[in-house]
Amino acid sequence: MEYKIREASQRDFKYIKKLIYSVRINPIGLDWRRFIVATDPEDSILACGQIKRHYDGSRELASIAV
Repeated sequence: MEYKIREASQRDFKYIKKLIYSVRINPIGLDWRRFIVATDPEDSILACGQIKRHYDGSRELASIAV
């Protein structure tokens, strides 16, 4: 299967939220600007994850959903 990884856009957010709810991840703190998505050749979202930056400079990979 071919796929592409890209930064999420605002138009992706409704699909990201749908995916997050479908895998029963806590939806608090979702921000589309922090998400990366994997898409198929037709640009449908297959998976997502967000990278949260913390005040101490560390980063957290969160909200992983497939």
